Formats: sequence, C-alpha cells, structure tokens
Amino acid sequence: MTDLIERSANVLKVASEINRLGLGVWLDGRSDYGNAIETFSRDHAGELRARTTVLVLGDARSNYHAPRADALGRIAGRCGHLFWLNPEPRAAWDSGDSVIGRYAGYCDEVVECRSLRQLRAFVERLA
Repeated sequence: MTDLIERSANVLKVASEINRLGLGVWLDGRSDYGNAIETFSRDHAGELRARTTVLVLGDARSNYHAPRADALGRIAGRCGHLFWLNPEPRAAWDSGDSVIGRYAGYCDEVVECRSLRQLRAFVERLA
C-alpha cells in the first residue's frame, strides 16, 4: 500500500486501487486486522525507529479472526508513537467483533475519527 500512496496524491484513487487489488482484506474477503498487523510487524518492524510514528486507520472489527495484539505490541515497542484512528462512534467500541480494547494498551492514543473535524483536531494536537 505504501507504494500506491507514494505514487498518488489523490486519496480516493489510492482507496479505489487498494479495493481493486484486494489489499485490504484477507482470504475470506473480510478484513483481518490480526493478519495485517502480523504481516506489517514481520515485514516492516525492522524499519521502525524511535522517530517513527505509526498510524492505524480502521474500526478494529476482527470479523472473529485472531486479533494478534502481541504483533501490535512488537510494533509499538519499536516505534516512537502509535496512534489508532477509529471511524466508529466510541459507544460501539468493543461491541460485537470489535477488539479495539485489545489493541488500545499498545497505542499512545485511540481516537474516534469519523469526520474531517475530528481528524483535524487529532492532527493539531500532534503539532
């Protein structure tokens, strides 16, 4: 995905390409955060440094796959900061197949981010 993002400044085109290539899902066609986090940890943890900030964007709905929170812990242990931006209302967190609570302990902050206003407030806090 990094290559796609680097090649285009248009986020809608990148999202469309990610969907077209099936890069956002795993095997059964449903998102699998555990697999994505484990794969990122395996393939990229060695590139993370204390000056690295990792942003995870998603609802943390596991679709009942294994969350593999320990892999997020390995990522958190190598980077300087880890933030999770969750597009769901906070009231829905940890309901049904949401496992955000399993990930939250490894994050500097888990932020409800459902609008440009909320995204802007998050980014301004970082500055």
